[in-house]
Amino acid sequence: MMGTVEGATPPREARPLRLFIALDPGPEAKAQLNQGLQESGLAGTLPTGKIRWTSPDDRHLTLRFLGSVPEARIEAIRAACKVAAHTQRAFSGFIRSIELFSRSRGVVVLYAAVDPVDRLTSLAGSLRGPLELLGYAEERRPFFPHITLARIQLPVGNAAAAKSAPRLQRLQLPLAIPFRAEAITLYTSDLGRGRPVYHVVEAFALQASAH
Repeated sequence: MMGTVEGATPPREARPLRLFIALDPGPEAKAQLNQGLQESGLAGTLPTGKIRWTSPDDRHLTLRFLGSVPEARIEAIRAACKVAAHTQRAFSGFIRSIELFSRSRGVVVLYAAVDPVDRLTSLAGSLRGPLELLGYAEERRPFFPHITLARIQLPVGNAAAAKSAPRLQRLQLPLAIPFRAEAITLYTSDLGRGRPVYHVVEAFALQASAH
């Protein structure tokens, strides 16, 4: 039997990956959404605070956040995504408006509201069973389909303003922005020091639409 070589450095364990599952509305829809934002004149209507915009190319609709996951579990999560995708048919959706909601600790979120809510909720729900088999309990918060555009951190001492800040009047985009839901995608997220950087692990095609 061979012993440990004196002075040898033990192999490093793989760093856990931060994972989430999302719907990508596609480059055309994201470009139209970004153009709508630029033409909306929103800057003067947002609450005062530090604004962190999401990258236009990275915008997505989160279906399930998994958090820190050991690399050894990725194959099982891939299999769960594949099972879920095979239970859902592709469908058409649209981005209908831009709104605000308040979160805890003085954070306000600017987001794009997305339809159809029922189909998107069903898509997110299809992940529940396969992920529960892997030990991921059902999320406590109700599913709320949206695309995050920016997070606004209110100044220290003004956190209460997040609760009392008036809801941004719905900004109806000039035209509803259409997109196709044809796959669910497993992503890694690297928080780093600036904006999060997302990498596609794998996309899982939904069943073809019935004609």
